[in-house]
Amino acid sequence: MRQQSPVREPTAAVAFEPRVASFSMAFGRRPKMVALVRRVVADFYGALYDEIAAPIEQQRGWPSQVSLAAHELVENTVRHGLDGDAVFSIAVDPDHGAPGRAHLVRITTRNRADAAQRELVLRRVNELRTAPDLFAFYVALLTKSTQQGSSGLGLARIRVEARMELHCSIDGDELEITASARAGVGAPVFGLPRSHGPERTRSR
Repeated sequence: MRQQSPVREPTAAVAFEPRVASFSMAFGRRPKMVALVRRVVADFYGALYDEIAAPIEQQRGWPSQVSLAAHELVENTVRHGLDGDAVFSIAVDPDHGAPGRAHLVRITTRNRADAAQRELVLRRVNELRTAPDLFAFYVALLTKSTQQGSSGLGLARIRVEARMELHCSIDGDELEITASARAGVGAPVFGLPRSHGPERTRSR
């Protein structure tokens, strides 16, 4: 008889310091958590918006871009995690490497995944980091998704639509994915300079 992991009640922690904020949540396999996390992140980041957003037209979409990235990452853990347990976090920290009042926004999920899923995520992140024409690569994924179903489109949406950098790390059977971007006065239009080096794994 197949055993199922027990339903895990979501738990959360919030921390606020001057110019720094973070939110984390641990949850089990509950599909409704995907929409819930998106709403929570939209409210959380929206509350910080006036503090960190530069008054330019291009930056008005930040809260929706951040919540989109959160939605895609959490959906990935719910759909593909081995046991359904996952940890989600978002942190907004001063970016001391940038001028003005720039902040660094990081969204991270961590869960257990099988070897095929770990390899797929690592490959897709590397493709998104090194694609010579990112938009053309995205269009190709859209076409593939329409014709064949699942194609790692969620990660591509984070990179292209949310304009956030992607990183991943593998530790044993644990998969950690981070989406990050600079925001606020002194930062470029939402996003980070694209990295071209491949992601690497670490083993226990």
